[in-house]
Amino acid sequence: MNLAYYSDTPLTDRARRLVKVRVRHGTEPDGEGGVRADATSRWGRSANGFPRLEVYIHLGRLVRAGHTVVSEWRWPGYSVDLMSGKSPETFDVLFVKTIRHFEYTVTFRRAATTDRLRIMEVDAPNMKRERKGQDIRVSFWGDNPPLNSRMGFKADYASGE
Repeated sequence: MNLAYYSDTPLTDRARRLVKVRVRHGTEPDGEGGVRADATSRWGRSANGFPRLEVYIHLGRLVRAGHTVVSEWRWPGYSVDLMSGKSPETFDVLFVKTIRHFEYTVTFRRAATTDRLRIMEVDAPNMKRERKGQDIRVSFWGDNPPLNSRMGFKADYASGE
């Protein structure tokens, strides 16, 4: 799996070191519990030249039908252009291997304190937006997603003009 950083704001070496990925291999359908899974990562470039973090999850033969693998990304400053109102941002997934089920959630920290966050669905199945304290969580999920087909949403943190 990988995540690309599409921004005009430079990604410094310090900012790269702050990115954390936690992977758990669980057997509960809601993804809770489970044990840590080994993962390695490396920085590269996307096809259009943006910084991209590639994460390789090492599960071996442990995954069985019905098991859940959860990856959590902590990327401080990832959406700096979005949250400053400079430009909208797209959050999407694309699968190149067959999977049975997926869930994708983005948490916008402290975004519930304003009505400036706009969300536009872009082929995202079962999309849901909810408030959790001061945060806004946008999720979508599906079963047997089509291969090589992007799905997600676009977020815009309008300046209120």
